[in-house]
Order: sequence, then structure tokens, then C-alpha cells
Amino acid sequence: MVKIDDADALDRIAAIEGQAWLDLQHRSKENPYGFFHFLAAWKAKLEGELAHDPEISWKEYLEGGDGAIYGAGGYHRYVVSDAGVIGFSSFHAREENRAKALAEGFDLV
Repeated sequence: MVKIDDADALDRIAAIEGQAWLDLQHRSKENPYGFFHFLAAWKAKLEGELAHDPEISWKEYLEGGDGAIYGAGGYHRYVVSDAGVIGFSSFHAREENRAKALAEGFDLV
């Protein structure tokens, strides 16, 4: 299991997506389909006034995007649950990439 706020979460995704994807994440932290955008929304919920309100999802802090972190080329999708667990979309991947995701500790969704 990989959570959005795990210290190595970004590196685990990069192990699947590659160095160019990782470089792009660092260059475009405001990208609504990028890792840092999701991490910022997660932290905003945890640190905000509504942190203890179960009726408010951290996803309400996301601006733009469609609720998924996109992999290299926009093919893979990483979906973050309300518990902060990052899932790897089976629908958006070939079998060999599903195996890589499992090896990196991602749940398949």
C-alpha cells in the first residue's frame, strides 16, 4: 500500500513512469493531473479547519483535473482514495505495467 503522503510515494510512481515523468512533476507542480497538486490538496484538508469533518472529502480541495494523477503520456492513472491510498488503474495499463505497480506496492483499482 502506498499513500499520497508517504515519503517515497513520488519515487514509487517514478519507478513505473520514468525519469522524464519525474522531472516534469518537479517542473510543473501546479499541473492538475500531477502528483504535487494532489499532495497539496491532501495536506490542505489535513491542516485545514475542516480536517475532522468526515463529510468533507480532501478531493474538494482539488482544483481542476479529473481526480487522477496521470502517468507519462497520460496513459496510466493513479487514483487516490479518501484514505490517501494511491491505487493504480488496471483499466489504463497493460499487464506488464500492472505487475510493475504491484511490485512497487500499489493496489490495483
